[in-house]
Amino acid sequence: MQKLFNKKILVVEDEDSLRDILINQFESERFIVFGARNGEEGLKMSFKEKPDLILLDIIMPEMNGMVMLKKIKEDARTENIPVIILSNLGDLQQIIQTLEFGIDIDQEKYNTLLSTDVASTYAKNYLQNRFNDAGYDFIIKSNIALEDLTQRVKKLISR
Repeated sequence: MQKLFNKKILVVEDEDSLRDILINQFESERFIVFGARNGEEGLKMSFKEKPDLILLDIIMPEMNGMVMLKKIKEDARTENIPVIILSNLGDLQQIIQTLEFGIDIDQEKYNTLLSTDVASTYAKNYLQNRFNDAGYDFIIKSNIALEDLTQRVKKLISR
């Protein structure tokens, strides 16, 4: 694994306390970390700093995370930056609708997975694989410990 301490992470989160916790966590792991309060600030900072990874909240003022993500992926300077989407959204169908641009999701396969006895696990795994193939990761904030998020960041940023 290549050295990670010189890698840059941009944290785009409107909750001050969560943004500060994430910045402190990744600085303690020896990453170079920048913070932004909304999508507009995050977009400007992504063009200026060209981070190696972006942690991106969806629901924010001024410019939401999905608009920012779309603009990042449409610009040659930033289109290849991996993005971990941090969300409070928990409904899988809502997640698909939110993320449908840029991610090839086989709706028939997804619907079949939902019809099984262990629907949510298979459907979430399917979506997670599709997101990862497209250079994204998706995390529901309340479902992950800070240490687990750190490991996922390290894995994605070291590709």
